[in-house]
Amino acid sequence: MTISIEQARNLFPRGLVQPPQGFRFAVDALLASCFARIRKNDRVLDLGTGCGVIGLGLLLHHDLPSVQVVGLDRDPDMVGSARINVAAMGLGERMDIVQGDVREAPRFLRPEWADVVVCNPPYRVTGRGKTCPQDSRTHARFQVSATLDDFLAASACALKNRGRIYLVFLAEGLDVLLGTMRTCRLMPKRVMPVHGRQGAPARLVLVEGRKNGGPGMVLTNPLFLYETGENRNRITPEALGFCPFLACNTGL
Repeated sequence: MTISIEQARNLFPRGLVQPPQGFRFAVDALLASCFARIRKNDRVLDLGTGCGVIGLGLLLHHDLPSVQVVGLDRDPDMVGSARINVAAMGLGERMDIVQGDVREAPRFLRPEWADVVVCNPPYRVTGRGKTCPQDSRTHARFQVSATLDDFLAASACALKNRGRIYLVFLAEGLDVLLGTMRTCRLMPKRVMPVHGRQGAPARLVLVEGRKNGGPGMVLTNPLFLYETGENRNRITPEALGFCPFLACNTGL
Protein backbone atom coordinates (compact mmCIF):
# COMPACT_ATOMS: atom_id res chain seq x y z
CA MET A 1 0.00 0.00 0.00
CA THR A 2 1.34 3.42 -0.97
CA ILE A 3 1.14 6.16 1.63
CA SER A 4 1.47 9.90 1.23
CA ILE A 5 4.53 11.93 2.16
CA GLU A 6 2.60 13.46 5.05
CA GLN A 7 1.65 10.02 6.34
CA ALA A 8 5.26 8.80 6.03
CA ARG A 9 6.50 11.78 8.04
CA ASN A 10 3.83 11.36 10.70
CA LEU A 11 4.65 7.66 11.05
CA PHE A 12 8.42 8.20 11.35
CA PRO A 13 10.35 6.18 12.38
CA ARG A 14 7.72 3.51 11.81
CA GLY A 15 7.73 2.21 8.26
CA LEU A 16 11.35 2.98 7.42
CA VAL A 17 12.71 0.53 4.87
CA GLN A 18 15.64 -1.55 6.17
CA PRO A 19 17.50 -4.47 4.53
CA PRO A 20 15.85 -7.76 5.60
CA GLN A 21 19.12 -9.20 6.94
CA GLY A 22 20.85 -5.97 7.83
CA PHE A 23 21.47 -3.88 10.93
CA ARG A 24 18.39 -2.44 12.65
CA PHE A 25 18.47 1.09 14.03
CA ALA A 26 17.62 1.50 17.71
CA VAL A 27 16.75 4.17 20.23
CA ASP A 28 20.31 5.54 20.17
CA ALA A 29 19.89 6.81 16.60
CA LEU A 30 16.61 8.55 17.44
CA LEU A 31 18.18 10.23 20.47
CA ALA A 32 21.12 11.45 18.37
CA SER A 33 18.80 13.10 15.84
CA CYS A 34 17.17 15.17 18.60
CA PHE A 35 20.36 15.91 20.56
CA ALA A 36 22.01 17.71 17.64
CA ARG A 37 21.66 21.49 17.64
CA ILE A 38 20.95 22.59 14.11
CA ARG A 39 20.86 26.12 12.73
CA LYS A 40 19.44 27.73 9.64
CA ASN A 41 21.45 26.96 6.46
CA ASP A 42 23.58 24.29 8.17
CA ARG A 43 25.16 21.66 5.96
CA VAL A 44 25.18 18.33 7.79
CA LEU A 45 27.18 15.13 7.23
CA ASP A 46 25.58 11.95 8.58
CA LEU A 47 28.48 9.49 8.84
CA GLY A 48 27.44 5.84 8.69
CA THR A 49 23.90 6.85 7.81
CA GLY A 50 22.52 3.29 7.55
CA CYS A 51 18.88 3.53 6.46
CA GLY A 52 19.06 7.31 6.93
CA VAL A 53 17.31 7.42 10.29
CA ILE A 54 19.47 10.08 12.00
CA GLY A 55 19.56 12.46 9.04
CA LEU A 56 15.83 12.08 8.40
CA GLY A 57 15.00 12.48 12.07
CA LEU A 58 17.14 15.59 12.23
CA LEU A 59 15.34 17.18 9.27
CA LEU A 60 11.89 16.31 10.63
CA HIS A 61 12.62 17.31 14.23
CA HIS A 62 14.21 20.68 13.55
CA ASP A 63 12.00 21.72 10.61
CA LEU A 64 14.50 24.12 9.05
CA PRO A 65 13.95 24.00 5.27
CA SER A 66 17.36 25.52 4.51
CA VAL A 67 19.29 22.64 6.16
CA GLN A 68 20.98 20.17 3.81
CA VAL A 69 22.16 16.66 4.77
CA VAL A 70 24.57 14.24 3.10
CA GLY A 71 24.40 10.65 4.36
CA LEU A 72 27.42 8.39 3.85
CA ASP A 73 27.46 4.59 4.19
CA ARG A 74 29.62 1.74 2.88
CA ASP A 75 26.84 -0.85 2.62
CA PRO A 76 25.04 -0.82 -0.77
CA ASP A 77 21.90 -2.37 0.73
CA MET A 78 21.76 0.33 3.40
CA VAL A 79 22.35 3.02 0.79
CA GLY A 80 19.47 1.67 -1.27
CA SER A 81 17.16 1.62 1.75
CA ALA A 82 18.18 5.15 2.73
CA ARG A 83 17.40 6.48 -0.73
CA ILE A 84 13.96 4.85 -0.65
CA ASN A 85 13.28 6.40 2.76
CA VAL A 86 14.42 9.85 1.68
CA ALA A 87 12.10 9.70 -1.33
CA ALA A 88 9.18 8.43 0.76
CA MET A 89 9.58 11.41 3.10
CA GLY A 90 9.70 13.84 0.18
CA LEU A 91 13.14 15.05 1.25
CA GLY A 92 15.10 14.27 -1.91
CA GLU A 93 16.05 17.92 -2.42
CA ARG A 94 17.41 18.21 1.12
CA MET A 95 19.15 14.88 1.77
CA ASP A 96 21.58 13.13 -0.54
CA ILE A 97 22.84 9.58 0.07
CA VAL A 98 26.40 8.67 -0.96
CA GLN A 99 27.97 5.21 -0.95
CA GLY A 100 31.52 5.22 0.33
CA ASP A 101 33.90 4.06 3.02
CA VAL A 102 34.47 6.36 6.00
CA ARG A 103 38.19 5.57 5.80
CA GLU A 104 38.30 7.06 2.29
CA ALA A 105 36.03 10.03 3.01
CA PRO A 106 38.78 12.64 2.50
CA ARG A 107 39.08 11.41 -1.11
CA PHE A 108 35.49 12.22 -2.09
CA LEU A 109 34.25 14.72 0.50
CA ARG A 110 35.43 18.29 0.15
CA PRO A 111 37.45 19.36 3.21
CA GLU A 112 35.81 21.73 5.69
CA TRP A 113 32.43 21.94 3.93
CA ALA A 114 30.19 20.74 6.79
CA ASP A 115 28.82 22.85 9.61
CA VAL A 116 27.71 19.74 11.51
CA VAL A 117 28.55 16.04 11.64
CA VAL A 118 26.18 13.52 13.24
CA CYS A 119 27.48 10.07 13.93
CA ASN A 120 26.52 6.77 15.54
CA PRO A 121 29.87 4.98 15.18
CA PRO A 122 30.42 1.27 15.88
CA TYR A 123 30.66 0.91 19.63
CA ARG A 124 32.81 -2.13 20.23
CA VAL A 125 36.35 -3.15 19.35
CA THR A 126 36.58 -6.48 17.53
CA GLY A 127 37.00 -9.32 20.01
CA ARG A 128 34.86 -7.70 22.71
CA GLY A 129 31.30 -8.96 22.51
CA LYS A 130 29.42 -11.41 20.31
CA THR A 131 29.59 -10.75 16.60
CA CYS A 132 26.60 -11.15 14.29
CA PRO A 133 26.01 -13.72 11.52
CA GLN A 134 25.22 -10.92 9.06
CA ASP A 135 28.28 -8.97 7.90
CA SER A 136 26.39 -5.66 7.82
CA ARG A 137 25.36 -5.98 11.47
CA THR A 138 28.90 -6.81 12.55
CA HIS A 139 30.26 -3.74 10.71
CA ALA A 140 27.59 -1.51 12.31
CA ARG A 141 28.25 -2.72 15.86
CA PHE A 142 31.97 -3.50 15.83
CA GLN A 143 35.00 -1.53 14.69
CA VAL A 144 35.82 -4.03 11.94
CA SER A 145 36.45 -2.10 8.73
CA ALA A 146 36.35 1.39 10.24
CA THR A 147 37.39 2.30 13.77
CA LEU A 148 36.31 5.11 16.06
CA ASP A 149 39.51 6.89 15.03
CA ASP A 150 38.47 6.61 11.37
CA PHE A 151 35.03 8.09 12.03
CA LEU A 152 36.44 11.00 14.02
CA ALA A 153 39.25 11.66 11.53
CA ALA A 154 36.70 11.83 8.71
CA SER A 155 34.56 14.15 10.84
CA ALA A 156 37.49 16.47 11.52
CA CYS A 157 38.32 16.57 7.81
CA ALA A 158 34.76 17.41 6.75
CA LEU A 159 33.99 19.97 9.46
CA LYS A 160 34.61 23.67 9.08
CA ASN A 161 36.68 25.38 11.73
CA ARG A 162 34.50 25.61 14.87
CA GLY A 163 32.02 23.17 13.31
CA ARG A 164 30.01 20.89 15.61
CA ILE A 165 29.90 17.13 15.94
CA TYR A 166 27.16 15.14 17.70
CA LEU A 167 27.69 11.51 18.64
CA VAL A 168 26.00 8.71 20.56
CA PHE A 169 28.23 6.10 22.19
CA LEU A 170 28.32 3.52 24.97
CA ALA A 171 28.81 5.12 28.38
CA GLU A 172 31.49 2.55 29.21
CA GLY A 173 33.56 3.88 26.31
CA LEU A 174 33.27 7.57 27.20
CA ASP A 175 36.90 7.91 28.28
CA VAL A 176 38.15 6.50 24.97
CA LEU A 177 35.70 8.62 22.98
CA LEU A 178 36.69 11.89 24.66
CA GLY A 179 40.40 11.12 24.31
CA THR A 180 40.05 10.31 20.62
CA MET A 181 37.98 13.43 20.02
CA ARG A 182 40.71 15.59 21.55
CA THR A 183 43.36 13.87 19.43
CA CYS A 184 41.32 14.81 16.34
CA ARG A 185 40.91 18.42 17.57
CA LEU A 186 37.19 17.85 18.20
CA MET A 187 36.97 19.32 21.68
CA PRO A 188 34.17 17.86 23.85
CA LYS A 189 31.72 20.57 24.89
CA ARG A 190 28.57 18.81 26.18
CA VAL A 191 27.87 15.32 27.54
CA MET A 192 24.41 13.93 28.38
CA PRO A 193 24.25 10.57 30.20
CA VAL A 194 21.33 8.36 29.13
CA HIS A 195 19.97 5.85 31.66
CA GLY A 196 17.44 3.11 31.14
CA ARG A 197 15.74 4.26 34.34
CA GLN A 198 16.59 5.87 37.66
CA GLY A 199 18.90 3.72 39.77
CA ALA A 200 20.53 2.08 36.74
CA PRO A 201 23.97 3.05 35.42
CA ALA A 202 24.08 5.16 32.28
CA ARG A 203 24.20 2.93 29.22
CA LEU A 204 24.64 5.61 26.56
CA VAL A 205 26.14 9.08 26.30
CA LEU A 206 25.26 11.84 23.86
CA VAL A 207 28.28 14.03 23.17
CA GLU A 208 28.72 17.37 21.42
CA GLY A 209 32.14 18.53 20.27
CA ARG A 210 33.54 21.52 18.43
CA LYS A 211 36.41 21.49 15.96
CA ASN A 212 39.32 23.53 17.39
CA GLY A 213 37.13 24.49 20.34
CA GLY A 214 38.51 25.85 23.59
CA PRO A 215 38.57 24.11 26.97
CA GLY A 216 35.43 23.64 29.01
CA MET A 217 32.77 20.93 28.95
CA VAL A 218 29.24 20.77 30.39
CA LEU A 219 27.83 17.59 31.94
CA THR A 220 24.07 17.97 31.54
CA ASN A 221 21.29 16.50 33.62
CA PRO A 222 20.80 12.80 32.84
CA LEU A 223 18.01 11.53 30.62
CA PHE A 224 15.97 8.62 32.01
CA LEU A 225 14.17 6.67 29.31
CA TYR A 226 11.76 4.53 31.34
CA GLU A 227 9.67 4.87 34.47
CA THR A 228 10.31 2.76 37.58
CA GLY A 229 7.99 0.51 39.58
CA GLU A 230 4.70 -0.66 38.09
CA ASN A 231 5.18 1.54 35.02
CA ARG A 232 8.72 0.37 34.30
CA ASN A 233 7.92 -0.26 30.62
CA ARG A 234 6.52 3.23 30.09
CA ILE A 235 8.71 5.91 28.52
CA THR A 236 9.11 8.97 30.74
CA PRO A 237 7.52 12.29 29.78
CA GLU A 238 11.00 13.83 29.90
CA ALA A 239 12.31 11.34 27.33
CA LEU A 240 9.32 11.93 25.05
CA GLY A 241 9.79 15.67 25.39
CA PHE A 242 13.45 15.33 24.44
CA CYS A 243 12.79 12.90 21.57
CA PRO A 244 9.15 12.69 20.38
CA PHE A 245 10.13 9.84 18.03
CA LEU A 246 10.28 7.53 21.06
CA ALA A 247 6.48 7.50 20.94
CA CYS A 248 6.87 4.71 18.36
CA ASN A 249 7.54 2.42 21.35
CA THR A 250 4.52 3.52 23.38
CA GLY A 251 1.68 2.72 21.05
CA LEU A 252 0.79 6.42 20.86
